[in-house]
Amino acid sequence: MTSVRVYIATTDGPAEVQRITEEEPNVKSVICLDGKALALPISPDYEAFVRSPTGILERAYGHPAYRMDVSAAISEGMSWQLGALVAHALLAVGRLAQKNEQASQVVWLTGEVDRDLQILPVEYVREKIRHSGPLLAELKAAKVPVILGVPRRNHDELDTGWLERAGKGVEACRIVPLDSADQILDLLGLAAPCAKGPQAASAHALPFVGQTRPMIGVLLGLVVMGALLSAIAWWGYGLDPPVRGPPAGRAGGPGERKGINQFPVAAIETWAPRGSTCAAVNFGTAEAEVTETALSEHTPITTQGAEQLCGLRYRISNRGGKAEIWIFGARSAKGSSSLNTKILAQARLVDEDESVVLDIRLPRRLQQPLLHRLAIVAVRSPGGGKGQRLNGFITALDGPVRPAEWDRLLAGLQEGSLDVVHLTHELDP
Repeated sequence: MTSVRVYIATTDGPAEVQRITEEEPNVKSVICLDGKALALPISPDYEAFVRSPTGILERAYGHPAYRMDVSAAISEGMSWQLGALVAHALLAVGRLAQKNEQASQVVWLTGEVDRDLQILPVEYVREKIRHSGPLLAELKAAKVPVILGVPRRNHDELDTGWLERAGKGVEACRIVPLDSADQILDLLGLAAPCAKGPQAASAHALPFVGQTRPMIGVLLGLVVMGALLSAIAWWGYGLDPPVRGPPAGRAGGPGERKGINQFPVAAIETWAPRGSTCAAVNFGTAEAEVTETALSEHTPITTQGAEQLCGLRYRISNRGGKAEIWIFGARSAKGSSSLNTKILAQARLVDEDESVVLDIRLPRRLQQPLLHRLAIVAVRSPGGGKGQRLNGFITALDGPVRPAEWDRLLAGLQEGSLDVVHLTHELDP
């Protein structure tokens, strides 16, 4: 698989994209200089370019926050956007040549990108090419092919005679006029960024149909805990993904619904087809395989080969009448002495036969068994100190908790006449 190095053109010379890493969803995206703790002035613009609804990168790749390190400062303007987009597209398929890695091809890019992926003209393109002369000469001597991607309007304004004398426009260092980002992605063998995260191939997102009605007894606790707990990303879906039989060696399968009456819970797992990748699924160039596994309150379920897992959802159905539902999650490495806890859904008013679907963000590389614990708590009638007990449970989740403490807290909720279902799902690489 060919690796590609990306340079963002500036009037001071080219800035190499050295590395892109995913950050926690609740932090802002930044562009940093050469791996240092130095955010560049364009970082707020990069944040807007990444995060929905203003940006396109979260929409395309399903993650809302990144850190991008570059080799030289980028001080202003929007002409860096095309290079950033292509770098993310390459990263998604494992082809971005990062710092000190060998690259079999180079792309040098300048251009602003709108929401429809059209390339808008920018300023000083000739100066950017001229200041990149030493780099281009070095790449030519090393026989590394280079594509210079520029907006079409800027290309039309360039002096072709000057380009030829400067050794640009030849096969080994060709300039490509661009109307749309699709064109440069096609040249690199990449699909256009149209997928919306790891589940895009199997379902279309719709707003959750329930209403939010926080209980008076826990409202204060939520305000405090909102600053302390970052929720795992979740979205409601009106339609479930298509269900297929599980590939050999993986746990579960459709139709295995047992052990839970009031709240049937299913793990909906998206896989790349054999011989393909999750990136191909995300871009819509490969059809995902989707399996559905019923989770049991009494028997932990294990998903084998989870390092190949592209996406994970939990669907919690309400079979016990209208209720206000809270869902808590805890994640830990198998055998860990502490759990990282999250509030996944809070005070959701769910009618009978309605479902809540949680889209769980997976670690980028799963190297050891991972345990997910889900606790579904239903409040079907107020009073009786239920709000106070639930508030105490939320407050107790301030920071990591031990597994035994988690079990004790859930038992306390059950003693308070709250409907509680607790399940465990192991992801085994």
